[in-house]
Amino acid sequence: MAMLSLRAASALEDARLKAEFGEFVSLLCDIHTGALELSGIQILISDALNIPDLEIARRWASHLLSRGLTSRDVARIVANISSREQHAGNLRTEYYEMAIVDGTNADLCEVTLYWSSVRQNDFSEDRSLKHCYVANGRLVKLIFDIEALEDGYTALRLDISNRPGAYLVDRLCLLDSTGEQLWRWSGGGGDLSDVAHVELTCPVDEGALGTSGLAVNGHDPQFKLMVDEGVLSQLSQSGGRLELIIRAFV
Repeated sequence: MAMLSLRAASALEDARLKAEFGEFVSLLCDIHTGALELSGIQILISDALNIPDLEIARRWASHLLSRGLTSRDVARIVANISSREQHAGNLRTEYYEMAIVDGTNADLCEVTLYWSSVRQNDFSEDRSLKHCYVANGRLVKLIFDIEALEDGYTALRLDISNRPGAYLVDRLCLLDSTGEQLWRWSGGGGDLSDVAHVELTCPVDEGALGTSGLAVNGHDPQFKLMVDEGVLSQLSQSGGRLELIIRAFV
């Protein structure tokens, strides 16, 4: 907290320890405290999130978004948080498999995988797979089973959500029918194309958690996976699956 004034650091820490989230964010976004520097926000939230409660992480992000910070800001902040397990040199990640979720949940997100084929070279709801999950800051593992396709796959598109927010992608890959990896997103922009309503805010090599931060600024975010013809041919012949491990804040 060296970059903050003593007054600002003391007030922020006091509000955080008392779990007075509204007060904390008010102070954080008050230009007179000098606490608006991104580096200062990262340090403060990193410290706060050492509390092993993912609900707190979601609330930090929600409060920040409600105070006018953009999803880009929040994605960058959260992607640079170092976890307590990493500091201890003993990183242990728990994946929460897909489960049936309440369709009325206010934090529900939908992710969709689309494909095109030789004879139907466009994207359609008829050629798609969907999963829903709750954006509560927890890691979620989504698996899309891709069937063999006689017509042949020509492209794959992922609509990573259906609402604005900050999304952290831990893993995005294609596997063959035996589980061998065929393709994996590098975490940068070089292996995605036709990107719309999505901004890569934290490439994987800059994120302290080894994740990539995505800021979604619309309700139809999408990008195509730049997969070579050999991988598409293998999926066409034998099928496989797409795996997405993601953490969302909306």
